Parts: sequence; structure tokens; C-alpha cells
Amino acid sequence: MGKGYSQPAHMFYAPAALATDTAHCPTLIAADSATIARQLLRCVAAWRDKGYLEASIDSLVFTTPTRILARAHLGPRYRVMAFSNDSISPRHATIAVDAATALSKRIAESLSPNDRIAVSLSIHDSTVVAAVTRDSIARSLLIAIRQDGPLKLHDRALRALLQYRLGVSTIAPSDLGRLETILASLPYARAIHAPVLEFIPGGAILHLFLAARKANTLQAGVGFQPRPSGKGVDFYGSADIDLRSLFKQGERLRASWRSARRNEHDISVRAAWNRVYGSAWGVALETTFTRQDSTASRFAWGASVRFALTPFQQIEAGYLHEQLTELRRIAGSQSIVAQRAQSYKYSLGFELERMNYSLDWPQGCEAHVKATIADRRSSDGGRRVLLSVSAEGELVAAIGGFGLQFQGNARYENRNINHAHDLQLGTLEIARIGGAKSIRGYLESAIATSHYAMATLGLNWAINAWAMPRLFTDVGLFFDSPRLRGALSVGAGIVAQASAGTLTLDIARGFALMDASPRGDWILHMTASVRF
Repeated sequence: MGKGYSQPAHMFYAPAALATDTAHCPTLIAADSATIARQLLRCVAAWRDKGYLEASIDSLVFTTPTRILARAHLGPRYRVMAFSNDSISPRHATIAVDAATALSKRIAESLSPNDRIAVSLSIHDSTVVAAVTRDSIARSLLIAIRQDGPLKLHDRALRALLQYRLGVSTIAPSDLGRLETILASLPYARAIHAPVLEFIPGGAILHLFLAARKANTLQAGVGFQPRPSGKGVDFYGSADIDLRSLFKQGERLRASWRSARRNEHDISVRAAWNRVYGSAWGVALETTFTRQDSTASRFAWGASVRFALTPFQQIEAGYLHEQLTELRRIAGSQSIVAQRAQSYKYSLGFELERMNYSLDWPQGCEAHVKATIADRRSSDGGRRVLLSVSAEGELVAAIGGFGLQFQGNARYENRNINHAHDLQLGTLEIARIGGAKSIRGYLESAIATSHYAMATLGLNWAINAWAMPRLFTDVGLFFDSPRLRGALSVGAGIVAQASAGTLTLDIARGFALMDASPRGDWILHMTASVRF
């Protein structure tokens, strides 16, 4: 995912927020750059093309040209909140969202068209997490694509899928590596893709999908978008091929190519192999190659071992060797110098899950703790040893007719000279369970590495799961302590929806007060798809 993710971009998600929530609040606030907006809209279009018309973007706020705060609903239960600091380039976040989008599509292909499911994205420490919830059973499916290690399949994903589809009530740890094989072998996994025409702010994208049997898929897209300067138009294209079904169980190969504006190119090739032995041991190997914008390349290979102590407790140990090459122009001259660095990463993680799933609201707790030691050496003789410790937890409970959920995470990193911390104080949601009306309140707060703090209070109300109009409010307060500058963002509106065949139209009103300068925009989001 590139060197930039030593300072991660963050997306926080709140799983299983509300069973009756349509999560239909499309408003874009102060979107003065479409780089991240285009990626979020691609995720929304992918789900709308499968028939989940409630997927939409909530808000997108640029507090500086490179610092964003974004909200999106990608289904009936999930709300996505994201922000990045100045050390993260939009292109690095683009690669992460592209990976999660591809995973979301594969999960959607494996389900029936009548299934209502939702997905949220979480980007943290070079890990992309797609969380999926089925509307009928109110549970989460978590799958993580790790750029710094092998593919990790959360046991909750396989257990929920098999229990609902195949009637299996208990899943042994030896089945954890079989999820992708099962998805590819089921009859309903052979989906027929349709061309999708997606409208983005100031431009459009045409996605073409050519699907062969099972997992073999070829996707291509072309699009255009006005440049931020207002002078000229940038054209770009993308291509993605997935040939997993040509390999045996556990082996897979994935290659993707992307050509962005101004003749910038990204190339990514990834191969992985995993095998489960007995009922508790699992081994995984992976190698990746990434080339970004002709200025940086990354080659990495790694291995990990996973051991299940009990069905609810697991330990994972991994090793990753990474080589980074960057081309930089010497100041004051036309000379370009190549800087190379190698990293050796050792990680050890522990997972605990105690969830009691029900048709109305899951109850229980979940915890993940991981420690990583990285020894990075550069070509100029420099050396840094980094220690990173991350922890996250979730507590879900049901009291009366209301569901409560609290989720928090924290990360600490020692860089020899300075210390970095990333603390999410928590996400608290209170939801009304069942009934013809739905109401949801949430409170979120976070402190980033750059001491960037934020707190958000929101309320959503709908007549029922599908009726319109829908009233929503969203108030956020953000502080940047190094400059003691705050920003207030307020969004409110009534969502109007018009539907004719496969054409949907969403209109909403929002405004943001940033640096005491109020501004607002009407946002028109239209998605059209042609099916055959």
C-alpha cells in the first residue's frame, strides 16, 4: 500500500448498528476534491448495482486540501466515517479502497439477489477491513485484506455464511481457510455482471464487467473528470483480472493495473497460498509487487502461522520482508536519485470473541491485540526500529427494545525519537430494535497521531425501512491542536428519491462552517445501470 501508510488513514465503522435503519442520507459537504469522493461513489455504485438502493454517501468534508472527513452509508445498517491527516496522499487511500471494493463485489456475487446486505470499510495500519451484515440475521461478517501480511479470514464470516446457507451450526477452526473456495463453488456465485454508468462530481465512469464461470472475472473502466484547476479534463481507465479458480484450493493470483490522470500508472501483482492442517493449525504465504506513479515501487513477501487455542481464542504470528524504492528529484537540479529501504517485520497477535448471535441483536464482546516490531534499514546506512502495539474491542448488548454498542481502538508506536499514538475514545450507538419506525443516535470521538481531535453527534429517523422521505441531522466538531483551529460541520436535510427501472436519483442539502466561513452546495448523485 506504499510508504505513506506508516501514518495510516483511518476509517472507523460501527457494525450491526440498526436492523431497521435504511441508512439513506446522501449529502456531500464541501467536496472541493473528487479523488476520495470518486472512490466512495464506486463502492456505492457497486452495491446499488446489486439492488441495494439505500447505499449512499453521507458527507465528505475537506478541512484542508489533504485532510478529509467522510461519512457514507453502504447498506441498511452500516455507516462509515473516515478522516486522514496531511501525511496520507489521496492516492494511497485510493489503492486501499479499490481493494475493499473488489472484495465487496465478490461477497455480493455469492448471495441471492433478494438478500439485503451491507458493507463498511475500515483502513488502519495497512489493513483494509470489509464488514458485511445480512439483513435477515443481523450479524457481521468481517474479512480483512492485509497489505503487510497474508489474507486473514475472520471465523465469524465463515460461521455466519455456512450457518445460514448450509445449515451448519458449528464451524471447526480447520474450516477457516475454506471461505473463498466455498464462495466460488456455490451455484449462486456465478453472477452475470452488468455495465454500470456512474456519475461522479464533474464527471462519469463507465464500468464494464466480463465474467467467466466461478471466480474468473475481468473488469475494465473508463472515465473523465475536470481537473481541480478548472483547466482541461483528465481521462483515466482501469483494468482488473482475477483468475483464482484456475488454481487449487488455497492458491490464488491477482493482478491489477490502473492508469490515472496525467499519465500516472499504478501496477499491482499479488499471489497468496494458504493451507490448514488438522483442526487448529494454519499456514499462509504471500508475495506482492506494487509500482506507484513511476516514482515508487514495493516488493514484499511474508508468511504467518495461525493457531486456535479454542474456537473463541486464536494466536497468529507472522514475518514480512519488504523492500521500498523511491525516486526523488534533487532540489535545485534535474537529477533523480533512487532511495531504497528494507524492512523486516515480526508480528504477534491474539484474538478473543464471545458473541451470542440472535435474530434481533447480537450480544457479547470481542477483542484483538497485536504487537509488531519492524527493523527498517535504508541504503544510506540509516536504521530505525519501530515498535507498534494496537488493540481494539467491541461490546454489544440489548436492553429492552434498544440495542447498545460500544467500539474503541488504540495504537501506540515508538519511533526511537518521538512517540505516536492513535486513540479512538469510542463509538457509542443506541438503536431502537424492530417496529415500523427506526431511530438511531450515535456519538463518536477520536484523537489522531497529529493530535487531531473530533467529536460527532448524530440522529437519524425514518418512517420505516423503505419509505421516504427521511430526516437526518449530523453535527461534528473538529479541533487541530497544533494550530488551535476548529471547524464545525452541520448537515441536515430531507432525502428525496425517484426511481424508474434501474435509475435512482438522490438530492440532499448540507452545509459546513469551516474557519468561520459558511458554505453550502446542492449535491446531485445519480446512478444508472443497464442489465442484460
